[in-house]
Amino acid sequence: MFAFRLALFVSPVLPTLAVSGLLEPSRTTAERTTHLVCAGGKEIFILDAGDLAKGNARKIWSWTASPETGVPESRTKWFANLDDAKAVNDGKQVLISASNSGVALVDIASRKVTWMATVRNAHTAEMLSGGLIVAASSIGGDELLIFDPKAPTPEIPVFRTPLPSAHGLVWDDDRKTLWALGYDELRAYTITSNDRAQTQLVLSKTHKLPGIGGHDLRAVPKSTGLLISNKEHVYIFDRTKEQFTEHATLGKIEKVKSIDVHPVTGQLVHSLWGQKVTLSNPDSEIKTGSSIVYKARWFTGDFAN
Repeated sequence: MFAFRLALFVSPVLPTLAVSGLLEPSRTTAERTTHLVCAGGKEIFILDAGDLAKGNARKIWSWTASPETGVPESRTKWFANLDDAKAVNDGKQVLISASNSGVALVDIASRKVTWMATVRNAHTAEMLSGGLIVAASSIGGDELLIFDPKAPTPEIPVFRTPLPSAHGLVWDDDRKTLWALGYDELRAYTITSNDRAQTQLVLSKTHKLPGIGGHDLRAVPKSTGLLISNKEHVYIFDRTKEQFTEHATLGKIEKVKSIDVHPVTGQLVHSLWGQKVTLSNPDSEIKTGSSIVYKARWFTGDFAN
């Protein structure tokens, strides 16, 4: 079991709290703004972190699929049920997915889509080395797909491999490993790529989950831990010791759709699919009005509201 000293989000004198599976956040991170990006319904939106600390949900950016944002009218239905949004490319873009089968890269400054593809019941996507994108096709698709946005046919996958109920993805650049979460497994893949068009995933190890219904997978900043939620619990997986430990703060919460750790303060955010986000250490529940939150991620970049 790990231990870490978790800094409170709003106090200038930072008290500590022991939380299983996390390490102390680095204070050497570049001074860049971290807000919260949320996905749910037909909207991706960013909430201001300062207002979150005051208990308010204030949108400072939003996106919906439309011809104005680079999505042809015939494809807007792909993004009717958005289920994930991750900051990528140094916080300049957001990689999004939707269970209606849309996956796309959205430029923050212009709100324009720069790449999109269709993936059956997409539940998340992840950026790989060199700009390749891997997407998780959940129940009904049950596979991982790799795309090359720079290819002559960027909507056609260059590789695909089965994974039952594929739900979570984390690219581990230190280990050159793709971690993928399925129904009852956490898998580790290496990547072979003599050229981009022949990129493949090679399964290197499989870890049985302590339960079923794997849903979210996130890396804990500055840590060997991976956060995992499934049908009944939230766990930390130690990538070095290859062990699962029930999360000390959120371990007993069922059906967690997303969980994330602030890269500087260490504050936890989780969502259960509804019109609110829940913060821990310090604790608060913030309602988002009519806006639905399926997943919430901390967003760090040179974003100006």
